[in-house]
Amino acid sequence: MPKFNVKTIIFYGAMIGSVIVLFKAVTAYGETNLKAPPPIDGSYRINSDNLPGCLKNETLTLVINQSGIYLGGSLLPVNQNGELEIAADEKPSLDGRWQTNRLSLSGKMPHLTRCPSSQKVNIEGIIKDNILTGKISVNSENQEVNFSAKREKLVKESKKTRH
Repeated sequence: MPKFNVKTIIFYGAMIGSVIVLFKAVTAYGETNLKAPPPIDGSYRINSDNLPGCLKNETLTLVINQSGIYLGGSLLPVNQNGELEIAADEKPSLDGRWQTNRLSLSGKMPHLTRCPSSQKVNIEGIIKDNILTGKISVNSENQEVNFSAKREKLVKESKKTRH
């Protein structure tokens, strides 16, 4: 019959106990202090009568892709039938973040033919009840314009393969 050393049993018991206490402390902290950001990805039709610079007289949709607090997006033109002229799954040209219930996006506008490729757009806003309200500016002008946009369903085409 093997002999058990009391010091060894106390050591292993203390190690297991400390791991359990540490696990409970980390779990309690995470449940109370760490919250995932709300899902804001989707398509937002921009409503504004006086968009700045080369965006004037354009009907635009802002498509937002989200991965946690990191955002990607595209500013896409809408045709006369109210449909996107470019597929919503194009590579995002805007980068940004979602922080403290505010979003900020900036980048180029390659899909807008009226805007030179060197121009950049900055969008900042708040989303509440699926409505984005914020400010949009083009880097060539110092003017910030208020806008609002309602979230629409983002329709993704499913590609089925036939055999």
